[in-house]
Amino acid sequence: MPLEKTNFYDEMTVFNDFSEVANLNHYETAPDHWFVVIADIKGSTSAIAQGRYKEVNMIGAACINAVLNCCDSGEIPYVFGGDGATMLVPDHRIEASKKALIGVQFLARTKFNLTLRVGVVSVESINRSDTNKVLVAKYQLSPGNALATFSGGGIELAENWIKADSKYLITDTDETLPDL
Repeated sequence: MPLEKTNFYDEMTVFNDFSEVANLNHYETAPDHWFVVIADIKGSTSAIAQGRYKEVNMIGAACINAVLNCCDSGEIPYVFGGDGATMLVPDHRIEASKKALIGVQFLARTKFNLTLRVGVVSVESINRSDTNKVLVAKYQLSPGNALATFSGGGIELAENWIKADSKYLITDTDETLPDL
């Protein structure tokens, strides 16, 4: 059963043996009132082939930074993907996170000539599927330094939905730079 706490990630028990990353006993189901947010640069493979990997990585990292800056410290589990990021955001932070990511889209488009795709899917809709869940664990690299890991197929399902259906995409054209 999903935890209904707002700060579930902040309060999760950590594990510190990387060989245990596949042990599902370390994972908790993300709360239904949270959202999977996926950001990735369209055409990143081509941009990297053109020698623009630093720009691609910078925009990917900027997605995380922008969302973390509008949320409480430790609240947001995320994974950096090189050309973007996957994050879990609680419902009370989703609008601010969307606005921050719209700012990163504007930055990517106007300063780097890159197109940043951002999609949002409710955890509830994923967890309702028969086979996929959004599972989260917290791997501690060192005291006070933890990384999120995801399992359960829910993130992959969200990515497929985002790529297949534009209703999940954020497409606002606000021209405000993000707080990085």
